This record gives sequence, structure tokens and C-alpha cells, in this order.
Amino acid sequence: MELSWTTIALEAINFLILVWLLKRFLYRPVLNVIARRKADIDKQLTEAEQTQAQADELRERYESRLGDWEQEKSEARRDLQRELDEERSKKVGEIQAALEAERQRSQVLEQRRGQEAVREAERTAMAQSTQFAARLLSRLSGPEVQARLITMLAEDLAGLPEARRERIAQIWQQGESNVRVVGAQPLTASEQQTLEPALESLLGQRPTYSYEADAHLIAGVRVHLGATVLRANLLDELACFAEFADEHYQDQRAEQ
Repeated sequence: MELSWTTIALEAINFLILVWLLKRFLYRPVLNVIARRKADIDKQLTEAEQTQAQADELRERYESRLGDWEQEKSEARRDLQRELDEERSKKVGEIQAALEAERQRSQVLEQRRGQEAVREAERTAMAQSTQFAARLLSRLSGPEVQARLITMLAEDLAGLPEARRERIAQIWQQGESNVRVVGAQPLTASEQQTLEPALESLLGQRPTYSYEADAHLIAGVRVHLGATVLRANLLDELACFAEFADEHYQDQRAEQ
């Protein structure tokens, strides 16, 4: 087959036309598709990277928040444990204080019961002693004891302060003019002569006298000047002694 330059030129033109057609209608659309696909892939990669970055950020935030939460939980646990320890210590202290107070109260009550028993025994012993002394004195007392008590009363009246003497006289003058003298034994004339001048000096005048006897007085006299009573007898002295002991007992109870 014989080739000519014309044929070669036509073939070359055909080839160029074919290349142009391929580029125009096949290669360019393919490139466009590839470009769009690449752009889509790049976009997806970018979005994936952004998503990954967001995921990493969220993960870091979560891990940080988780760490903070663990720290907060540990601190809360420590605070709770500290509060529990403090509350337990407080309750233990309160219980110990209550037990100590109860122990002390029981000890005080026991001491008071013991002291009460001792004082009650003392009161009983005092009452029994007073009764025994009264019985003993009633057996031992005689006229000389009564005479001595009357003499002591006369001396005591003479030694009273003037204001006290005037007060007794005023009270007597506002009442009865009689003076009642009660003796453990009937007063002898000598005893009356000892007592009456002392009374008249006290009252400032001579009253009328009435004399009685009461063996319960044991020895001595009890002189009634209206509302005023002069006591110089063993029964009243023993009663005063017992009353003093009882008042002392009551004062000790009040001090507890």
C-alpha cells in the first residue's frame, strides 16, 4: 500500500480530531467527575477531621470532667468521712459526758443517801439521848436543882439589857396583871422569895402570883408573863437542844 503525505496529513488530522473529541466528550467529563469526587472526598476528609477533632475535644473534655468528677467524688468522700468522724467523736463525747454525769450524779446520790442515813441516825441518837437524859435527870433532879435554876433565872433577869426589860414589862402590862409560875415541884417559900423580887424589878410593880406544879418540867420553873414566857427548866432546855440539833440537820440538807 502506498502512503502519501496527503494520507498522512489526513490521518494526523483525524487523530487530532479524535483526541479533541475524546478530551471534549470523554476525558474532561471524567476529569470533572474525578475532580468532583476528589472534592467530595476532601470535604468528607475535612469533615471527618473536624468530627475527629470534635470527638477528640469531647473526649478530652469528658476525660477532664471525669477526672474532676473523680476528684470531687474523692473530696466529697473525704468531707463525708470527716463529718462522720466529727459526728462520731461528738456523739462519743456526748455519751461519755452523759455517762460521767450519770456516774457523778449516782455518786452524789449515793453520798447523799449515806449522809442522810448518817444524819438520820444522828437525829435518832439525839432524840434517844434527849429522852434518856430527860429520864435520867428526872431521877437525879431534886429540890436543890430546882432551887439553883430559880436562882439562875433571877440572876439572868437582873442582867437583861434595859431595852429588853422595858419591852417585857410593856408586853405584860398590855395583858393580864397576873404572873403564873409553873414549877416541876411546888415552889418553897424560899424559892418564891428568890424569884418574886426579880420579877417585880423586871415589871416595875408587884403583880399577883399563881403557882402550879408540872412534873414534866423535870426541874426548874416556867414563868408566864402574859405573852412572854421565861423558861428555866430542864424540859425546855432539852427541847431547845433537840431543836438546835434538828435545825443544824436541816441546814446541812439545804446546803447540799
